[in-house]
Amino acid sequence: MTKKDVRQLATENGVRIQSSQPMLAIRREARHDATDVDDVVAGHAMHYSALGYTVSEIAQVLDLSLRQVWDIGKAYRFEFRQQRERDKP
Repeated sequence: MTKKDVRQLATENGVRIQSSQPMLAIRREARHDATDVDDVVAGHAMHYSALGYTVSEIAQVLDLSLRQVWDIGKAYRFEFRQQRERDKP
């Protein structure tokens, strides 16, 4: 539902909206909130990457989500592989 749809629905039903905040701002904060991945886990992720593991394999081994592994890469300015070297043409 868009903001316009919500306002229209509210006026049709006689409901007055006192204040409204965009829902996306709340979700954005939660989505970008730093996960509690400590340095040890990040070190393991970087070690597995150096051994040739892909992001999905690292996520499986360390029991993390793909997003958490990518966030480790962003936080530590480290680039993870998406494909194995032998898979590349």
